[in-house]
Amino acid sequence: MSGAALALGGWMAALLAVAAAILAARLLQAQREAVVRAAHELRGPLTAIGLGLELSRRQGAPESFRALELELARARLALEDLGSGGPVRGRLAALERIELDGLISDCVAAARGLAAAAGVALRDPRWSGPRAFVWGDRLRLAQALGNLIANAIEHGEGR
Repeated sequence: MSGAALALGGWMAALLAVAAAILAARLLQAQREAVVRAAHELRGPLTAIGLGLELSRRQGAPESFRALELELARARLALEDLGSGGPVRGRLAALERIELDGLISDCVAAARGLAAAAGVALRDPRWSGPRAFVWGDRLRLAQALGNLIANAIEHGEGR
């Protein structure tokens, strides 16, 4: 094979690689746009449900609505993360003083349906020490606790 033929083959391989990279980039961009559209479409119904729960709570609905509101807020946070390609920056402003007992109770209450569907009994959380507080982002802490509880339901045994 001559040097010219080798050079031509090299250029052809390079052009094919560039075309494949351009195609892959376009497909990735299309996927990102679809995720952003889906996240946008889900925000509306979640917001409406959240507002309905807030109205119900103001009108004397049971305290269990707090757990549902927390789960909706977690879903909205996950959508924000999904739409932005990762955890949303600038959430440091969401730091607050959080009572752990209440947060844990809300997360367990929110997981009761999942536990029941899996045939798992969740024990009511009982805080035995003095009230404990932590400074943090309530939604991110609820997200972490919810994931731990879901993992325990899926992979744990017993109560």
